[in-house]
Amino acid sequence: MPLPPDPAFAQAAPTERVGDYPAALERAKATGNDMLVLQRGSDWNLLGEKLYQEVWLKDAFVESLGKGFILVAVAGVATRKPRCRRPITTI
Repeated sequence: MPLPPDPAFAQAAPTERVGDYPAALERAKATGNDMLVLQRGSDWNLLGEKLYQEVWLKDAFVESLGKGFILVAVAGVATRKPRCRRPITTI
């Protein structure tokens, strides 16, 4: 016997893409949707860029998720101050 649909999932807002992380977080809080974050690297991260181009950007990917997600792709990583207090010099 099939399970009845989950009412919370059935009433979820449509999946949508948001341009940056702070806006996506705000939107997820407002709608109650879960966030799906793709941490992109750079041109050195070939597999990550392939995933981004061939899967993440496709409408079929969004459709396969169904309702209830906020999608955001963030590039790079958060930067921190360098731990070394002396400048690095070359010989």
